[in-house]
Amino acid sequence: VEGATRSVSMGVSMFLDEIVRAFYTQHGLTINHEQAVQIFDEGHIIILDEPYSVRGMDEILAPYVAQISSMIDGFFENLPKKPEVGIVGGGGALALKGRVSLRYKLHIAQNPDMANAVGYWHYGTNGIR
Repeated sequence: VEGATRSVSMGVSMFLDEIVRAFYTQHGLTINHEQAVQIFDEGHIIILDEPYSVRGMDEILAPYVAQISSMIDGFFENLPKKPEVGIVGGGGALALKGRVSLRYKLHIAQNPDMANAVGYWHYGTNGIR
């Protein structure tokens, strides 16, 4: 287990900045990161009783997903022993759920505070042979 952990900033703020920029380009209105997260999660926000969305979300997300996928795959490949499953948590990881294809099995923890605990649970129940 030692050496098999890593904490990395996944740059979710850059992805949110892209949503903010696309929203401004498409609608001429300024939104904040909280509203960008809502658009990402729910597909739209309501402003003055009108729904607004962002077209091309997959294209906006693609470079971010490619960067994160490469980072995760690279981490697995540099481990001395390949684990059966990797555990990730945090806002950037949640953005990947259902959107990323990796070469390794990955569990995305809903609660980032629990990511280490879930990892050790997997290790304790499956890793000892």
